[in-house]
Amino acid sequence: MFGPVRSRYPSRQAQRGAELVEVLLGLALFLGLMFTFLQGTQLVSAYNMTAYLASEGARYAAVRGTGAAAEAGRKDVVPATESTITAFVKGIGLLDASKTTVTAIWDPAGNKNPGSRVTVTVSYAFDPISSPLVWLTSRTVSSSARTTVLY
Repeated sequence: MFGPVRSRYPSRQAQRGAELVEVLLGLALFLGLMFTFLQGTQLVSAYNMTAYLASEGARYAAVRGTGAAAEAGRKDVVPATESTITAFVKGIGLLDASKTTVTAIWDPAGNKNPGSRVTVTVSYAFDPISSPLVWLTSRTVSSSARTTVLY
């Protein structure tokens, strides 16, 4: 009438290998999130570098206006152009030069005299390696810096 007592829970043999599956799923989730976090920090770093390069480009243009060559001891200095600013910014070497674009705009247009304003914009095409999250795709980060021409 009464047989052996059966447990409501499966035997240990029936659960064999379940721990391995759980560890692998947890590890895959952890590594995916860690990889995505690292790619996100690279994106923030690229933005910070574009901001730094834009400010350096604006500083370069500010001290190379039309009055720079007229100053004593600075005869080798010529007024900055968009191409010289681009070469200077790309020459710093923080970002891949082939993915970096630099634009410089003087206000009023073309006026490089002391007191005029110059805006330098640096853009960088950020390409993450790959990510399980959709939001981290190729994107362009850019930053601008504006300053007054000093010389």
